[in-house]
Amino acid sequence: MDIKENLLIYLTEKYPDSTNINIEITSKITSGWETEIYCFTLKTDNTLIFPYEDLVIRIYPSFNEKKRTHNEFKVMCWLRDKNYPVPDVLLLEIEDNPFNRPFIIMQEIEGKTLRQILESASEEGMPYYLNKFSETFVDLHNLDLSDFPCSELGLPKITVSNFFEMYSLLMEERLKANNLEKLLPILDWIKKGSSQVKVDRISVIHGDFHPDNILVDNNGKFIVLDWSASMPVDFRYDLAWTMVLTRIYSNEQLKDMFFSSYESVLGNSVHNIKLFEVIALLRRLSDIAIILSRGSSVAGLREDTTYIIKSEKELITKLQDLLFKYTKIKIEIPVE
Repeated sequence: MDIKENLLIYLTEKYPDSTNINIEITSKITSGWETEIYCFTLKTDNTLIFPYEDLVIRIYPSFNEKKRTHNEFKVMCWLRDKNYPVPDVLLLEIEDNPFNRPFIIMQEIEGKTLRQILESASEEGMPYYLNKFSETFVDLHNLDLSDFPCSELGLPKITVSNFFEMYSLLMEERLKANNLEKLLPILDWIKKGSSQVKVDRISVIHGDFHPDNILVDNNGKFIVLDWSASMPVDFRYDLAWTMVLTRIYSNEQLKDMFFSSYESVLGNSVHNIKLFEVIALLRRLSDIAIILSRGSSVAGLREDTTYIIKSEKELITKLQDLLFKYTKIKIEIPVE
């Protein structure tokens, strides 16, 4: 697929008053499981199509992901209106187009990912970035969601009284639909534990908050990317996901440091986080099992995701070991 040619065809047809459209692809960003991302510059002789020349196109795997593309765009618009730090999203396309896939065009942010910065940060500089990371996370969870567009996004109305019930119903449906009954004992463990856990508030979550999804711009401002998993649920669902990823991809010490930093910024203790870590483990293990058994395209991910997962067998082992440590439930996901 020629990205430059398809962009030129699309923009020429969509904006016929713009003459001599010039496009240069400046880089391809391959990160995560979901989308293809390209940075490009756009110039014309007359009409300014977008308020920026430096842009990003985020292309989803197929038109089966129309809803997810639409929802990411709408959530980012909502966040922008709340002055939460996200790129300015400029165009949503979920109908026929030269890419034959849905996509979003947004402002490019010059800077580095937080992971790139952390890899070269001094030991003295780490606490600053960890605190800033936690501040950005807590700010998200503290947003007023009274006008969050659940109906427009086709999301269920989650409340403090129905969170665990809705979670259990949706997860059980997901597991059975994908012939993953062997993971049901984990869900049973969660159901039993949740009967003693109180949900105090519902927050807008990111769904995959980690250093690769944070850009630090040239002024040191944190900008949060990748909102395709955003929804309103218990904030601990989000927090625990980040903790599990930190534990699996880094280490226990960094996970504990992050959790302490989050509590410090929040100004309160976070209770029952272990239950939500098991929820995160079930989510990750079920993702992996679905991709390996049915293929990445069925899961709405890039074609190379299956290969990526198979090359990370040791990470799957870590997930299974952590699950056993917390629940004494032994699960094996066959990788071959």
